[in-house]
Amino acid sequence: MKQVIALVLVLVLTMGILAAEVALSEEDTVFLEELAFQLRNRGWDEEELAPLMEQARHMRWDEAPVADPAVIAFALHYGTSDEEGSPGELATMRARLALELAFSTEEMKRLGYGVQAIAQGSALGLAEAVAQLRAEKKSLGDDAPGTQVRTMVREKISQQVALRQKATDRVGLGSMKQIQVKGRPDFAGSSNRPASAGPAR
Repeated sequence: MKQVIALVLVLVLTMGILAAEVALSEEDTVFLEELAFQLRNRGWDEEELAPLMEQARHMRWDEAPVADPAVIAFALHYGTSDEEGSPGELATMRARLALELAFSTEEMKRLGYGVQAIAQGSALGLAEAVAQLRAEKKSLGDDAPGTQVRTMVREKISQQVALRQKATDRVGLGSMKQIQVKGRPDFAGSSNRPASAGPAR
Protein backbone atom coordinates (compact mmCIF):
# COMPACT_ATOMS: atom_id res chain seq x y z
CA MET A 1 0.00 0.00 0.00
CA LYS A 2 2.83 2.38 0.90
CA GLN A 3 4.46 1.69 -2.46
CA VAL A 4 1.23 2.61 -4.26
CA ILE A 5 0.92 5.87 -2.31
CA ALA A 6 4.56 6.70 -3.03
CA LEU A 7 4.04 6.01 -6.74
CA VAL A 8 0.96 8.25 -6.81
CA LEU A 9 2.87 11.04 -5.10
CA VAL A 10 5.68 10.76 -7.63
CA LEU A 11 3.21 10.90 -10.51
CA VAL A 12 1.44 13.93 -9.04
CA LEU A 13 4.72 15.76 -8.53
CA THR A 14 5.89 14.88 -12.03
CA MET A 15 2.65 16.06 -13.58
CA GLY A 16 2.85 19.26 -11.56
CA ILE A 17 6.36 19.96 -12.85
CA LEU A 18 5.34 19.22 -16.43
CA ALA A 19 2.29 21.44 -16.10
CA ALA A 20 4.44 24.26 -14.75
CA GLU A 21 6.84 23.94 -17.66
CA VAL A 22 4.06 23.76 -20.25
CA ALA A 23 2.44 26.85 -18.69
CA LEU A 24 5.41 28.98 -19.75
CA SER A 25 4.54 31.16 -22.70
CA GLU A 26 6.91 31.61 -25.61
CA GLU A 27 7.63 35.11 -24.32
CA ASP A 28 8.54 33.77 -20.86
CA THR A 29 10.77 31.09 -22.39
CA VAL A 30 12.63 33.70 -24.46
CA PHE A 31 12.99 35.86 -21.35
CA LEU A 32 14.53 33.03 -19.30
CA GLU A 33 16.89 32.09 -22.14
CA GLU A 34 18.06 35.70 -22.37
CA LEU A 35 18.46 35.86 -18.58
CA ALA A 36 20.66 32.75 -18.69
CA PHE A 37 22.68 34.28 -21.54
CA GLN A 38 23.23 37.49 -19.56
CA LEU A 39 24.32 35.55 -16.47
CA ARG A 40 26.76 33.48 -18.53
CA ASN A 41 28.27 36.73 -19.75
CA ARG A 42 28.86 37.64 -16.11
CA GLY A 43 30.77 34.43 -15.49
CA TRP A 44 28.09 32.10 -14.16
CA ASP A 45 28.82 28.46 -14.95
CA GLU A 46 26.32 25.72 -15.71
CA GLU A 47 26.48 24.39 -12.15
CA GLU A 48 24.93 27.68 -11.01
CA LEU A 49 22.72 28.30 -14.02
CA ALA A 50 21.11 24.87 -14.51
CA PRO A 51 19.39 24.65 -11.09
CA LEU A 52 18.42 28.33 -11.26
CA MET A 53 16.75 27.91 -14.64
CA GLU A 54 15.06 24.71 -13.46
CA GLN A 55 13.52 26.55 -10.51
CA ALA A 56 12.65 29.60 -12.62
CA ARG A 57 10.70 27.43 -15.09
CA HIS A 58 8.38 26.41 -12.25
CA MET A 59 7.50 29.98 -11.29
CA ARG A 60 4.51 32.07 -12.34
CA TRP A 61 6.17 34.40 -14.83
CA ASP A 62 2.81 34.96 -16.49
CA GLU A 63 1.90 37.10 -13.46
CA ALA A 64 5.06 39.19 -13.75
CA PRO A 65 5.64 42.14 -16.10
CA VAL A 66 8.00 41.71 -19.02
CA ALA A 67 11.28 42.97 -17.56
CA ASP A 68 14.75 43.55 -18.99
CA PRO A 69 16.83 40.35 -18.59
CA ALA A 70 20.09 42.34 -18.66
CA VAL A 71 19.03 44.52 -15.73
CA ILE A 72 17.81 41.52 -13.73
CA ALA A 73 21.03 39.59 -14.44
CA PHE A 74 23.11 42.59 -13.32
CA ALA A 75 21.19 42.96 -10.04
CA LEU A 76 21.01 39.20 -9.40
CA HIS A 77 24.74 38.80 -9.99
CA TYR A 78 25.93 41.63 -7.78
CA GLY A 79 23.14 41.28 -5.22
CA THR A 80 23.65 37.56 -4.49
CA SER A 81 27.26 36.87 -5.48
CA ASP A 82 28.40 36.44 -1.86
CA GLU A 83 25.67 34.00 -0.91
CA GLU A 84 26.54 30.48 0.16
CA GLY A 85 24.48 27.33 0.45
CA SER A 86 23.53 24.19 -1.38
CA PRO A 87 22.94 24.53 -5.13
CA GLY A 88 19.24 23.77 -4.64
CA GLU A 89 18.75 26.38 -1.91
CA LEU A 90 20.64 29.05 -3.83
CA ALA A 91 18.76 28.27 -7.02
CA THR A 92 15.37 28.56 -5.33
CA MET A 93 16.32 31.79 -3.59
CA ARG A 94 17.74 33.34 -6.77
CA ALA A 95 14.75 32.30 -8.87
CA ARG A 96 12.39 33.96 -6.40
CA LEU A 97 14.58 37.06 -6.28
CA ALA A 98 14.60 37.21 -10.08
CA LEU A 99 10.80 37.23 -10.02
CA GLU A 100 10.79 40.01 -7.40
CA LEU A 101 13.26 41.94 -9.56
CA ALA A 102 10.92 41.63 -12.52
CA PHE A 103 8.18 43.35 -10.54
CA SER A 104 10.43 45.94 -8.90
CA THR A 105 12.46 47.01 -11.93
CA GLU A 106 9.40 47.43 -14.12
CA GLU A 107 7.66 49.45 -11.41
CA MET A 108 10.71 51.73 -11.13
CA LYS A 109 10.80 52.06 -14.92
CA ARG A 110 7.10 52.96 -14.97
CA LEU A 111 7.78 55.67 -12.39
CA GLY A 112 10.36 57.23 -14.71
CA TYR A 113 13.67 56.15 -13.20
CA GLY A 114 16.62 55.67 -15.52
CA VAL A 115 18.00 52.28 -16.50
CA GLN A 116 21.35 52.92 -14.81
CA ALA A 117 19.72 53.93 -11.53
CA ILE A 118 17.38 50.92 -11.69
CA ALA A 119 20.19 48.43 -12.36
CA GLN A 120 22.59 49.78 -9.74
CA GLY A 121 19.89 50.46 -7.16
CA SER A 122 18.39 47.01 -7.62
CA ALA A 123 21.76 45.36 -7.05
CA LEU A 124 22.41 47.38 -3.90
CA GLY A 125 18.87 46.95 -2.60
CA LEU A 126 18.94 43.24 -3.29
CA ALA A 127 22.24 42.84 -1.43
CA GLU A 128 20.78 44.73 1.55
CA ALA A 129 17.63 42.62 1.54
CA VAL A 130 19.53 39.34 1.36
CA ALA A 131 21.84 40.44 4.18
CA GLN A 132 18.84 41.35 6.34
CA LEU A 133 17.11 38.06 5.55
CA ARG A 134 20.27 36.21 6.54
CA ALA A 135 20.57 38.21 9.80
CA GLU A 136 16.93 37.51 10.65
CA LYS A 137 17.32 33.87 9.59
CA LYS A 138 14.51 34.20 7.04
CA SER A 139 14.60 32.55 3.65
CA LEU A 140 13.31 33.15 0.16
CA GLY A 141 13.92 29.49 -0.51
CA ASP A 142 10.69 28.45 1.17
CA ASP A 143 7.81 27.19 -0.90
CA ALA A 144 5.73 30.25 -0.09
CA PRO A 145 7.74 33.27 1.10
CA GLY A 146 5.56 35.61 3.11
CA THR A 147 4.21 38.94 1.98
CA GLN A 148 6.40 40.63 4.59
CA VAL A 149 9.57 39.22 2.99
CA ARG A 150 8.50 40.19 -0.52
CA THR A 151 7.55 43.68 0.63
CA MET A 152 10.90 44.14 2.35
CA VAL A 153 12.82 43.10 -0.78
CA ARG A 154 10.85 45.51 -2.96
CA GLU A 155 11.20 48.37 -0.45
CA LYS A 156 14.99 47.95 -0.26
CA ILE A 157 15.20 48.01 -4.05
CA SER A 158 12.96 51.06 -4.45
CA GLN A 159 14.91 52.98 -1.78
CA GLN A 160 18.25 52.28 -3.43
CA VAL A 161 16.96 53.07 -6.92
CA ALA A 162 15.70 56.44 -5.67
CA LEU A 163 19.08 57.17 -4.08
CA ARG A 164 20.95 56.23 -7.25
CA GLN A 165 18.65 58.46 -9.31
CA LYS A 166 19.29 61.39 -6.97
CA ALA A 167 23.03 60.86 -7.33
CA THR A 168 22.67 60.77 -11.12
CA ASP A 169 20.58 63.93 -11.08
CA ARG A 170 23.18 65.75 -8.95
CA VAL A 171 25.93 64.84 -11.40
CA GLY A 172 23.70 65.92 -14.29
CA LEU A 173 22.90 69.23 -12.57
CA GLY A 174 26.61 69.99 -12.18
CA SER A 175 27.16 69.28 -15.87
CA MET A 176 24.24 71.53 -16.86
CA LYS A 177 25.65 74.40 -14.78
CA GLN A 178 28.97 74.07 -16.59
CA ILE A 179 27.18 74.10 -19.95
CA GLN A 180 25.21 77.21 -18.96
CA VAL A 181 28.42 79.01 -18.00
CA LYS A 182 29.71 78.25 -21.49
CA GLY A 183 26.67 79.94 -23.01
CA ARG A 184 24.38 76.94 -23.61
CA PRO A 185 21.25 77.83 -21.55
CA ASP A 186 19.06 75.82 -23.94
CA PHE A 187 19.85 72.67 -21.92
CA ALA A 188 18.68 74.17 -18.62
CA GLY A 189 16.41 71.86 -16.66
CA SER A 190 17.21 68.70 -18.62
CA SER A 191 19.11 67.29 -15.63
CA ASN A 192 15.77 66.32 -14.09
CA ARG A 193 15.16 63.72 -16.79
CA PRO A 194 15.83 60.09 -15.79
CA ALA A 195 19.22 58.75 -16.84
CA SER A 196 19.12 56.71 -20.01
CA ALA A 197 22.56 55.07 -19.90
CA GLY A 198 22.68 51.30 -19.66
CA PRO A 199 23.75 49.45 -16.50
CA ALA A 200 27.40 49.57 -15.53
CA ARG A 201 29.30 46.53 -16.71
